[in-house]
Amino acid sequence: MSSPHLPTGALVGLRYRVLGVLGHGGMGVVYRAHHLGLGVEVALKIVPPGVGDRAATIRFEREARNAARLDHPGCVRVFDVGVTPDGHRYLAMDLLEGPTLRDEATRFGRLAPAVVAHLGVQLLDALGHAHVRGVVHRDVKPENVIMTRGDDGVRAVLIDFGLSWALGDERVTRRGTTVGSPSYLAPERALGRAGDARVDVYAVGVILYELLAGARPFHAATAVELAWMQAHRRAPALIGAAPGVPLGLAAMIHRALEKDPEARWPDARAMRDALAPLAAAPAAPAVVTAAPAPVAA
Repeated sequence: MSSPHLPTGALVGLRYRVLGVLGHGGMGVVYRAHHLGLGVEVALKIVPPGVGDRAATIRFEREARNAARLDHPGCVRVFDVGVTPDGHRYLAMDLLEGPTLRDEATRFGRLAPAVVAHLGVQLLDALGHAHVRGVVHRDVKPENVIMTRGDDGVRAVLIDFGLSWALGDERVTRRGTTVGSPSYLAPERALGRAGDARVDVYAVGVILYELLAGARPFHAATAVELAWMQAHRRAPALIGAAPGVPLGLAAMIHRALEKDPEARWPDARAMRDALAPLAAAPAAPAVVTAAPAPVAA
């Protein structure tokens, strides 16, 4: 079953008036909506009943409540969750204006090491905030990072904390289907284990590798083959894939990509602190100059 394509003016949860579609993906549709009580515009994610089961609905609501506890400029603010009378789950969050990191990677290709380190510091700082509160993202990928611009410059903001896992992302290897994001899947998850906060550290390592090399470390024809590679093959040397990358930065990223979680950075903040001396804030128009793009679904 697919998400309904709600018409402009539709009312959701008795307090959200739909203004239009922002984006859509495997987990549903994201709408721009007007909060009737607060008088502000929000992003409203609608998830169809056919995604997951009753247990998934319970996990969805729990993960949404966990995400609502986060208070960090690098984490999207979630402030409401519910189920419509016809069984569609919805999630209300801040409306973010800006392209995704995927959009920026496609537009700019390989980025300078200092800029990549800066983005890594932002992502890891946000994840560190979440991890100490017991919240693991489990689906960190460029499509789930919105690049916003504010008074303090460019800011990478993570969305969809825990939602893909709540709705069944763990089935990637058991059923041979692509429910989640195998390109950023930690080895332990590829082997069917839930893992801990270090799965997010691994995903950040893949992202930083990709931004520097212009390509992800692993490529395969199927999700199952890609998951096998994540579990069993070492990433190609970054200094070979991206000549000119400082050896120290390459070593930090390869540590994040270790197959054994115990060999990785112990947590997001430890990797953030190591990256910080190599980071430089991106200067316009080096990284973010694109027009606002819709929030990823």
